[in-house]
Amino acid sequence: MTIRHCTDEILLEHLVQGMDLQDIQVKYGYGYKYIRSRCFSLGYKFAPKRRPQIGDSIDLELLKQYIAADYGVTELCQHFQIKRGVLRNLLNQLELTVSNCDRKTKLLRQYVITPLQRSIITGTLLGDSSLVPGKSYSQLTFTHCIAQSAYAQWKAEQLYPLMDPTRKRQIQHKNVFGSEESRQYVGYYSYGHTTLLALRQQWYPNGKKIVPVDVAEILDPLSLAVWYMDDGSIATNTSSLYTQGFTVAEVELLISIIYKKFGISCELELQYKKHYNPNKIYPIIKIKRAESTKFHKLIDPFIHDCLYYKRTTIPTLTEDQLQSAISEGLTDEEISTKYSVKKYTVERDRRIYGITRYGLLHTYTKDQILQLLQTHGTRYALAKYLGVSTSALRTFCRKNNIVK
Repeated sequence: MTIRHCTDEILLEHLVQGMDLQDIQVKYGYGYKYIRSRCFSLGYKFAPKRRPQIGDSIDLELLKQYIAADYGVTELCQHFQIKRGVLRNLLNQLELTVSNCDRKTKLLRQYVITPLQRSIITGTLLGDSSLVPGKSYSQLTFTHCIAQSAYAQWKAEQLYPLMDPTRKRQIQHKNVFGSEESRQYVGYYSYGHTTLLALRQQWYPNGKKIVPVDVAEILDPLSLAVWYMDDGSIATNTSSLYTQGFTVAEVELLISIIYKKFGISCELELQYKKHYNPNKIYPIIKIKRAESTKFHKLIDPFIHDCLYYKRTTIPTLTEDQLQSAISEGLTDEEISTKYSVKKYTVERDRRIYGITRYGLLHTYTKDQILQLLQTHGTRYALAKYLGVSTSALRTFCRKNNIVK
């Protein structure tokens, strides 16, 4: 590099014109420290270099628009990708104020629970859900097994914005009933809300869940269906509501409410559970025979598809529809597509009518059934092979005096 002479007058002239030291270094071939020392000797003072700030890249007009739209501190930090301290300094410079509460929280505080949500909350509190206490609010929480995750997702969607359907967590319970078996569950938590706190005070006056006296005013077919989906089961002739967490007096109160509001007669049954406490009595509600049919006629329209096994045995398709479809050689999937129903609906209706995959059960002769029984060994295995219910096959064997 060729070194050219630069007088003090020329150097000061370059500095006054705003020429950078690096440019002077390149032009004259001097070292950077040499030029800088000469500038100091001439009495020239450099302005301190300002480090670039993160807030420099923020569009101030856009920031003001978001503040006018009632954005909170957290939302602004997430949108502009800056820290709270940088945003705070910037707001102090602009003399602006922003609420620490974001828009979602503000809307949630003003939100009023709908009657549909009230019914779902009532039903699920009678079932599997619980209210977690807080200082000025309470949270609703529930867990379901993986097989019922679609039902849990439906409850979370119906309770929006109190509950975010995307906020779910996987739970693994080990040592079920003292064994080494583990089970997977999915859980949901709601946001804190003052209305849930009021419900917590009603349902947990002393820290333990009870049945509030005013539950009779809220209980409707939807809440009854949610309660059944949470803690109910169905057998051949009966349906059950498992209320082991309540006292006998509270279960009797629920039985009287169901009878007065829906005209469904229920019975109290006491059970003992070896896995929990063998010395304690657990009360449950039993709904038998004709009352069970009335009960399911009321709640079946609300039962989620993933809980189809809790529905009653009232067929959806007619026997003629199934017979004509099977005579055409259609499979269960093709029949479900043709009549716009679920595949399990077709299988269930076939079992109700006693229609096998190959025709009606009564088209088989006694000798054919005996031969098939010898092949499959048991009535249960034969019923599964023919695609009929065990009770339908048992009735056929009884009518034809087939003993196995």
